[in-house]
Amino acid sequence: AVKIFINQKDTMGLIANYSNIGRAFQLKGQFDSAIVNLYKAIDLMEVYTPTPLLQKTHLRYQGNVFNNLGIAYVEHGDLENGIKFYLKASEKKAALGDLTEVGNIMINIGGVKFDEGNPIAARAYLDSVAFYYEKTNHSLGLLMCKTNSAAVSNMVGEFSQGIAYANEGAQIAKLLDDQTNVALNYIHLGTAHWRLGNKELSYTYLDSAAMVSRAIDSKRVMNEVQNLRYEFALEAKDFEQALNYRNEFFATKDSMYQTKKSREISELETQYKT
Repeated sequence: AVKIFINQKDTMGLIANYSNIGRAFQLKGQFDSAIVNLYKAIDLMEVYTPTPLLQKTHLRYQGNVFNNLGIAYVEHGDLENGIKFYLKASEKKAALGDLTEVGNIMINIGGVKFDEGNPIAARAYLDSVAFYYEKTNHSLGLLMCKTNSAAVSNMVGEFSQGIAYANEGAQIAKLLDDQTNVALNYIHLGTAHWRLGNKELSYTYLDSAAMVSRAIDSKRVMNEVQNLRYEFALEAKDFEQALNYRNEFFATKDSMYQTKKSREISELETQYKT
């Protein structure tokens, strides 16, 4: 395709193509090759002057290339350059008026901040993302922001804020009929209320989370509930109950493992028969 675009003198096509090649190398884990091809796209973008008809397309390509380069740098371990290109990408997407994409890029930056060990900064980016998602009525994205912000708030000991985020998250999840996130936000509420000393309320939320996880047959969520119940029983020095919860935790985990193995065996049998 590169050869064809060069022969046709199609600079926009060449920019998009180098971006795609960079993304492909990135997905293969070959980050050096990814970065080289993405810079080829950038070199072309810097010298290319689009016609008025292609200005928006050019802006979109710039945003995509910068975002891909940000991802490549982050996965390569160069977080500083990763954030630099994420910010460049967000500028281009903002100029396009594509607020959902700006939000998506901000989530990437928040992830970097979290990996750097700065959960407060990560939550600040999530709050920014929530602002953009509210503007575009992106309810699912907004739900992810609130759920993750609740988890981060509990992690840093800001339990009242955790409750506020989790209540918002639970409401949005109910509107979307997203039962998994209803249960996760109940877990965050249960955790926050326990840490604030509201033990009865904490038990109520964890019971609700367990009920929802059983209804949707989510062993992963149930496992999380059982682990929290075990930890809280241990803290309350109710050792017999703690042991019961621990046994339930391992039984669910074993069941998850067996289900996974059965699925893998079934897939192998299908491949063999094919």
